[in-house]
Amino acid sequence: PVTTRIYGYHPMSKFGMGEDLPMGVYRDWKRWCKFPHYFFDDPLATEIVKGFDRVTLPIAAVNASDDWWALPRSRDAFFKGFKNTRVEPVDVSPAQWGLKGIGHMGYYRAQVGEHLWPMMWRWLQSKGLPGAA
Repeated sequence: PVTTRIYGYHPMSKFGMGEDLPMGVYRDWKRWCKFPHYFFDDPLATEIVKGFDRVTLPIAAVNASDDWWALPRSRDAFFKGFKNTRVEPVDVSPAQWGLKGIGHMGYYRAQVGEHLWPMMWRWLQSKGLPGAA
């Protein structure tokens, strides 16, 4: 909060934690984090929530065991908002792939992707989703 006030935006990149967030996005995010089910519980976010009921494709909700920003209980609380689909929690750990870490933003690093993306491709294929064959 202090650095956000100083810079006028949330300086995620200065901490090696992703992209910077504009002040309005930061304020929304901070507000939603106070609710048990994120923006699904926010009475001011009804327009955002409406679309989630239309999701019917299965979801693989991947969570790294060393992601301290999104613990499995956070993931599970968030995905309760998808009421018309099946959400399958998928827990991965750096050790299972011989990696030092994955963290919150590591899913897009090459050394993680070489393990994660083939696993997700197989998951998509197992659901018979069009284009996954």
